Amino acid sequence: MIILVVEDESAIHKLLQLTLRSLAVDIVFAYTVSDALQALEKITPDLIIVDIHLPIHSGWELLEIIRSKPRLDHLPVVILTAHATLVNQQKAHAMGVQHVLIKPVLPDVLRQTLTKTLNP
Repeated sequence: MIILVVEDESAIHKLLQLTLRSLAVDIVFAYTVSDALQALEKITPDLIIVDIHLPIHSGWELLEIIRSKPRLDHLPVVILTAHATLVNQQKAHAMGVQHVLIKPVLPDVLRQTLTKTLNP
């Protein structure tokens, strides 16, 4: 299984790498929306984890692009953000996001959420 992580903080990359090691998944990291789109030209991940606040383009913009492409529109998405306001949670739900996790996320919560999302 492949998880695409779109996150601009290196510390979160390290946390995810350590936390997801036990799930036996391949992780592809992207720091920007542009990086993510380049990765999505080469791979079709089983799950995408995306931060809302990214440099240049937002995670919302990435989600709009993903949902507009038939090859990608079905992919499960988990948002990992420090800004999980009610408005953001409602917007995420409207865009077909499976879960919104709040930073800092506990490793066990992250593992459980991703396991549940990957194995519905």
